This record gives sequence, structure tokens and C-alpha cells, in this order.
Amino acid sequence: MKLSASSVISILLVLTMCSNGSAEETKVLSLEDTESTTTTFAEEELVWSDVELILAQCMRDNGYNIADPSSPGELRKLVTPLFANKTPEQQREIYGVIEQCADENDIPLNARDTVDPEQQAAILDAELEVAQCLRGKNLDVGDPSSETALRTLLQPLVFNGVITAQNLRELVRECLVENDYEVPENLREEND
Repeated sequence: MKLSASSVISILLVLTMCSNGSAEETKVLSLEDTESTTTTFAEEELVWSDVELILAQCMRDNGYNIADPSSPGELRKLVTPLFANKTPEQQREIYGVIEQCADENDIPLNARDTVDPEQQAAILDAELEVAQCLRGKNLDVGDPSSETALRTLLQPLVFNGVITAQNLRELVRECLVENDYEVPENLREEND
């Protein structure tokens, strides 16, 4: 097995965040798919459940009614309803608040921010394989680079209604399997 999908898909943290469809089609941020279960936050190590609590509080501070997650990975489920029945512009605004909260609290949303150069190269190689596979499945997506993560290339496709978040999740899942990557928990069918 190649590089774990935890490393690969953590760069797709918000890949399935928004859609123009119903709440069932909308999937959001999951921080549980990183290689490590901790992150450095203001010189301290926090477990991902603490990070999710910090993000939930920040979202509340910015006017969004989000409950505190009670288990790791639950934040995605709590944030999902925010995106239901919203315009692409409104969805981008919500996503911008999530990014702002992460930035303000030194929480990496991108695995590339937390790994060494060798791991960054492995992530980029994996993203390139997934992008090529997606093109093979008739999804027009460019190649990621060291400056542009695959999730950054995929988000506009969902925001602009080119593909639903659910269909994108399915295609990414297929591409991971076809390229011998493990499918991370938040992209497994039982979590659709």
C-alpha cells in the first residue's frame, strides 16, 4: 500500500464541504484524517477533538449556531447543515469563516502545512494521481502543484454546480481505491 490516504485526503479536508443540493449531499470539514492525532497550537499540543472545539467556538463567535462536538470528527456533521440550501456565494462565505477561524487559531486545514518536504512531495504525487484518475472519469480538473492543493482545484467544481459533493466524494473514493490508497473514514460509503 502506498502513502496512507490519511495523508492524501487530509489535503482534501474541505473538498466535499459544499454543494448546491440538500443536506444529504453536503459534506464538510473533517480534521480526523490527518496522519497525527495532535497539532501544535500556540506552543501546546492539542488532540483533534480540542481543535474541533476551538473551531466550533470560533464559528459561534462569528454568528453561526454550532454546538460543541462531542467526539472527534463530529464537527463536520455539525457544520454540514450550514451549507444546505445556500447559494455558492453563501457557501464560500461560510467556508471563508472556517478558514479564518483556522488561521486565527493556527490550526492547519492542509496536511502540507504540518509535514516535512519528503511527505509534501508524497502528498503532491498522490494528488497528481487522483487528479489524473478524475480526468479519466470525465471530470475536468487541473493538476495540483506545490502552491495549489487538489482540494483548491475541486472546490469550485462543487461551488459552481459542475458536480455534486456526493458525486465528487464517490469519484475520489473510486480513484483512491484504483490507485491503491486506503479510503479514509470520512470518505467511506457509510459516512455518505
